[in-house]
Amino acid sequence: MQQGNWFNALDYNIDNHHGSSRLHYVHTGIFVDDWDTQNDAVQQHTDFYLHTLGQYLEFFNGQPVTFVGDVSGGIQGPASSASPGAFEHLKRALDIGPDVGVGNEVHLALHGVADLDGVVDYLTANFLGIRTSSSLVRFFGRNAFGQPVGMAIHAFGAAVDGAAVASSWHEWLERTFG
Repeated sequence: MQQGNWFNALDYNIDNHHGSSRLHYVHTGIFVDDWDTQNDAVQQHTDFYLHTLGQYLEFFNGQPVTFVGDVSGGIQGPASSASPGAFEHLKRALDIGPDVGVGNEVHLALHGVADLDGVVDYLTANFLGIRTSSSLVRFFGRNAFGQPVGMAIHAFGAAVDGAAVASSWHEWLERTFG
């Protein structure tokens, strides 16, 4: 993905290696402003990405998937969500309080999007992952790196209308940060 002078690429290849699989993963980019902050963001996002891959292999391996997002890689919050404290605001709106941690079951009943029951499978200061029985729901606190918060959903099994789901979540993010 290229935005202005900024470039970001994920290259991966999974191949057969003596009867097992081997993942070759390279995350490259050209950062033009605040290299340390952008490199920190890449490292944190890579950790979350690799965790998500592990969750897929453990719980959804081989199932058909619908990626819910857009060409930029997810569902973006409004510009106002790039502000300090926005990811904490998002977690409060999701009813993910400071007492919730990895392994806790959660129920999301949010106006305008389908209810979700799942378990928190990843949680850091800038990233939240919730695994449901049929999806991996990912929230990105990109506001820590000067960008709007975002999210993506990997829906497994029966096909879903990804555009409709993305639209409802985008509208929810707009209301949450409106």
